[in-house]
Amino acid sequence: MAYMNLSDQQIELMAEAALQTYEVAADWSAAHRAAAEYCADEFGGRARPSAVKLAVKLARLAWMARSIRTRRAVEDHGDFDDMGRRRSEAAYHYAQKARWGRF
Repeated sequence: MAYMNLSDQQIELMAEAALQTYEVAADWSAAHRAAAEYCADEFGGRARPSAVKLAVKLARLAWMARSIRTRRAVEDHGDFDDMGRRRSEAAYHYAQKARWGRF
């Protein structure tokens, strides 16, 4: 089976398959295999190794963007301490000032 030249859209579809696999398996090597298998199944050919690596890099980028958005959402609305206890208002505002360096 010969290597295929893939379009940007096809690589993005491979990246989505890799991301979905990572969400389930939490393993980037499984995501790598899923991207290669997606190309073989959907496009009927073998993807170049550089295309598979690009798809996995795009999937990692999407995963990091999700984790950053989630972390920000938790921090912005996080009026609980590390143990899950509700902070007092004074402690919450002090923590906000400390986080942004505004004393």
